[in-house]
Amino acid sequence: MFAIFNLIYLTSLVLILCLSSCNLNNQTPVLHLPSTPSNTTSITHGRYGNKKNTANIPHTLTQSNLPVKAKPLIKANQYNFISDLKALKFKLKTVKISYQTLIFPLKLDGIITPELGKEVDVAARISGRVKQILVRPGLSVKKHDVLALIDSQAVSDLQAELIEAKSKLQIAKASELRERKVYEEQILRPKALIEARTQFNEAKVQKNLALANLNRVEGLYKEKIAAAKDYIQARALSQKAQALYEQAEMNLQREDHLYQNKALMQKDYQLAQAESLRALDHLNTLAQRLEFMGMTGAMLNKLMVEKKITGEVQLRAPVSGIISNFDLSAGEIIEAQHSILKITDLSKVDAKVDVPETNFAQIKIGNKVLIYIDSYRNLKFPGVVSYISDRINLTNHTVAISSQIENTNNLLKANMKANVIIDTIPVKVLACPKKAIHTHEGKKFVYKDVENGFQETEIITGRENEKYSEVISGLSANDLIASNAKLTLQLEKIKMIKTQQNNW
Repeated sequence: MFAIFNLIYLTSLVLILCLSSCNLNNQTPVLHLPSTPSNTTSITHGRYGNKKNTANIPHTLTQSNLPVKAKPLIKANQYNFISDLKALKFKLKTVKISYQTLIFPLKLDGIITPELGKEVDVAARISGRVKQILVRPGLSVKKHDVLALIDSQAVSDLQAELIEAKSKLQIAKASELRERKVYEEQILRPKALIEARTQFNEAKVQKNLALANLNRVEGLYKEKIAAAKDYIQARALSQKAQALYEQAEMNLQREDHLYQNKALMQKDYQLAQAESLRALDHLNTLAQRLEFMGMTGAMLNKLMVEKKITGEVQLRAPVSGIISNFDLSAGEIIEAQHSILKITDLSKVDAKVDVPETNFAQIKIGNKVLIYIDSYRNLKFPGVVSYISDRINLTNHTVAISSQIENTNNLLKANMKANVIIDTIPVKVLACPKKAIHTHEGKKFVYKDVENGFQETEIITGRENEKYSEVISGLSANDLIASNAKLTLQLEKIKMIKTQQNNW
């Protein structure tokens, strides 16, 4: 009796496996079972019923060779059914269907590109010959590092002009200094005028005294009282006083005239100042042009001191990064604005994707992003959405979106293909655990808790994330379903196959 019961149980499990195989392959499975007595009847079970076949096939039966008392696990109705007894044996667990606020990431194919403005073409500002190259492809450079030395005729001409402008500036400064001194003297003219007027007055007094003394001595000389020597001496003193008076008068007139024309002297000083400033501006302009072409301040100072024309400028790195492209050789003649080097800064990169028009509204600036690269299967690169285009691509109706990624170890390279997962705005949906869903013939099913067991129920799902799927139809809130039915049935099938193989 115990052996018969085991046979019934084994046959029931075989039936489950065969039905699954039949549904997957859309053909009637053929099982090879142990030998049975002759004149047995084969039974062909479809998913929705069964029929008898009177053919006598002793060893090869379709679906199952059941004893009369066998009760299959699958009932003859539209969906599979697991009784409470079997559910207890399978140790099925239940979960309640409910509305949950979930994030459904978008999975898209993208490409890695340098951050905007961090890939720079380097070109010389002037035509010339490459004198020396100081870098190589793949070399890391910092901003303002010297990349190459270039010899140019245009630079030589500007250097000559700079030396000449330096000389003109010195001449202009000397003229300014002279005019400044003249003007400063004019500012001091009131003092000189006062001194001249004082000297004039003193000379006038001395002249009058000398004249009076002469008249007195002359009278005495005529009366034969004074000697001729005294008369001659008095006349000489009078003439000297007259000469001093006339000189003082001329000095006074000159100082007065200069004082009255000090505005003219100020104008000359201002013109000298303007000429000096113009020469300085011209010198600075030439220096700036040479700096723009590649000369440094130290090189300019050396040029103006030594006055030696070299025609040499430095090609410097405009940004920090890696030399990613190199089209340059020593002695080569290059043209102005022709790209000869490319520097790429990959410390931060952008992951660019095209998001379907129907989904881009779910994405906002700052949403989290995960990047997976085929070359680094065990690594993930986090980032955030940094740019959403304002235009729709009319060809494929997508929106361009960029995400900024930190590339600290420089693992990400330009133009790498990337698998991009973008977090969307959280939404409230009716959610079902993915582990509770199993698929059959392209349809999705769950085992719903009903009276006396669990009924296989077809559902339609929508969006999904790692753990949950959105339920469109087939379930309602507060429904109970078997959370581990899919895994349990798979394990039971494997166990049944192994048992059957051992029995054979």
